[in-house]
Amino acid sequence: MDAYPCTPLLLRFLAMAARDMERSIGMFDDGLNSLPAIVPGKDAAAFAQMRHSLLQTRRSNDRLLDGLAQYERAARPPYPLAPRLIALQELTEQVVADTALLRAARGITLEVDAPPGLYWTLDIKLVGEVLSDAVHNALDHTRDKIGLRLALSDQQLEMRVEDNGPGFPQALLDAGQGAMSGNFRGVDFASTSTGLGLYFSRMALSMHAREALRGSLQLSNGGSYGGACFVARLP
Repeated sequence: MDAYPCTPLLLRFLAMAARDMERSIGMFDDGLNSLPAIVPGKDAAAFAQMRHSLLQTRRSNDRLLDGLAQYERAARPPYPLAPRLIALQELTEQVVADTALLRAARGITLEVDAPPGLYWTLDIKLVGEVLSDAVHNALDHTRDKIGLRLALSDQQLEMRVEDNGPGFPQALLDAGQGAMSGNFRGVDFASTSTGLGLYFSRMALSMHAREALRGSLQLSNGGSYGGACFVARLP
């Protein structure tokens, strides 16, 4: 049993915080959209940076709301998992589309490598969110390149998100270990790592099961590009 508590009080508090963020982001969005008419041309670069910041904030808020919904459903089994047989190209196309805006804003290349004609049974919404979130997180570490690689390994589907940055900081690796073991250690104010996003990703993957195998998640450094490696596996 996971040690990360799911109580009505916790859910209520997080939901209130998320909705308060949503209102603030809406006000920020309204103000930002009115700026082009009054911002001088010389400040176009600053405006572009603000737009990028808004996109990142909106993504984080959407991820929080999605995670809360998943968390609440998981506390009230059975969770409505919707696996189906899909072409993996459909999954990679979803991740490419979901991450296009922020990648373009930062000038980051996403290299996709997936076996043609390979099919797998999975919940494409859940797994797509896990991979998209991993790519978005890689944007904070990479220099200019991210790889999304899908392959078969030991009769499982292995999905890797790698970048050519300096790698995961130790605080994030530690938060990941706690999240993936079902333990939530609270906010690390020095690193801002909570492990909450990793916990949601682990939960979504572990819902996929075959016989004694369950989906799993691993963080490391190295890989094809020498940076951070996010490795998800599905049976």
